[in-house]
Amino acid sequence: MKERPILMSTTMIQAILDGRKTQTRRVIKLSRSWFDENGKLLDTNYWKGEDLVKTIKCPYGQVGDHLWCKETWASDCTCENPECNGVIYKAGYAGKIIPDKWRPSIFLPRKFSRITLEITEVRVQRLQEISEADIIAEGCWWDTFNMGGKLLHQGDVPDIWYRHLWNSINGKKYPWESDPWVWAITFKVIRQQ
Repeated sequence: MKERPILMSTTMIQAILDGRKTQTRRVIKLSRSWFDENGKLLDTNYWKGEDLVKTIKCPYGQVGDHLWCKETWASDCTCENPECNGVIYKAGYAGKIIPDKWRPSIFLPRKFSRITLEITEVRVQRLQEISEADIIAEGCWWDTFNMGGKLLHQGDVPDIWYRHLWNSINGKKYPWESDPWVWAITFKVIRQQ
């Protein structure tokens, strides 16, 4: 069993804490040698999920490995709760005083990570192949939510919700429309403070 860090946005940390998120998708960094001169994948029959999982190691791990979540945080020397370790987290923070500076998730040290996940499945697929059940496992919820200035409401189609979420996180480099190959990682929470 190996343990690796994984970055999670504040919205996704909240979904994990609420018990709504059990999957995540991450772009596969494909080698240029796998494409022809026109940018088309070579031998596309080969690129069927299971074969790719066997060929390329998922950088996030395999079934049974652990992921420790890195999330937006701040130092808080005034915290009276002995379990806080002098750290507060943006996801779910409802304090009276807003910290001067939230620190990006990438800088969260391992000792302050409050969520550990165990990988239960690793698949490979094109982003737009996501099913409605997988969108719900990604943390989709049915309340009004402001997603990058667009209000999504109860009853909106799940793929609209997920498309907006994807683009808000990955849209600059890997927009929904580019339909990148992704790791579809299913997990269960094994530690949560």
